[in-house]
Amino acid sequence: MANETGMKLFVRATRAKVLPVMLTPVTVGAAVGWERSGVWSWPRFALTVAGAAAMHLAANVINDIYDEESGAEVRARADHRSVATGSGVLGAGLMSKRQLLGLAGALFSVALACAGVLAALGRPHVLWLGVIGFVLAWEYVGPPLRYGFVGRGLGEVGIFLAFGLLPVAGSAYVQAGRFDAAALWASVVPGLLAMLVLYHHHFLHWQSDRSVGKMTPVAALKPDIALVVGRIALIATTIALAIQTLALSLFPPAAFLAALSFAPVAFAQQGAAEDPGNEAYVRVLGASLGASVVTGAVLVLAAAVRVALR
Repeated sequence: MANETGMKLFVRATRAKVLPVMLTPVTVGAAVGWERSGVWSWPRFALTVAGAAAMHLAANVINDIYDEESGAEVRARADHRSVATGSGVLGAGLMSKRQLLGLAGALFSVALACAGVLAALGRPHVLWLGVIGFVLAWEYVGPPLRYGFVGRGLGEVGIFLAFGLLPVAGSAYVQAGRFDAAALWASVVPGLLAMLVLYHHHFLHWQSDRSVGKMTPVAALKPDIALVVGRIALIATTIALAIQTLALSLFPPAAFLAALSFAPVAFAQQGAAEDPGNEAYVRVLGASLGASVVTGAVLVLAAAVRVALR
């Protein structure tokens, strides 16, 4: 790993492999804006995707810096019960803190530039949405708030906003040119699913988090109770999807079939409850990520089909 350079190092340092968590709600929001207004712009969509992706990657870099400095990642690497889930480039000496801050600054600058172009194209409110996104990204583990370390659900609220409300409502606004209550409601399921991805991610390193005072819900509750809370959250997400598709008709009723992707999450949660351990927790996390991506794809397809059938 020590000879990693160029794009390979960039992908590792930014954890770019998890980009679907952000690109899914952005695409859902664009589809909602298109369906509600009948307007679609590929250039605006491309700028939205690029800006949101840059913001997400910058947040990953900042997260790694402060997790390393807090000792959470160091403890996870030393503790066989925990899994180190950051990029590890700082701990391995592949990049310095200064280099990582420079990388994060460059990515935040790309996000700002995309927002500036969108504002020039008639979408000025993207600028303050970007500011909110930056604050959520930095303060998750950065000073002075470090609300992810305060934990006890605050981090999950931040993720719901950063990966649900902001990208869905913001992307819909970019396409439609106006904020719509439907887009706010449509953000609930993508936001809850993104929140579940982070929530289940905490299981991999809850001991090391707890040891350095990073009180995620799993660190505070411990895995057995936290799995029960995770099941309740999955049920709430299913109910929210039913309301969106069957009651409010934000998406065609057939889109409720996306709930089938929740079944692997439920089975993985049950397996983790019966035989806890990192392998079981990795399966829960993978199932959660799959449910997020599959549900997003179904919602986008459903919106596109409804537009096509008009």
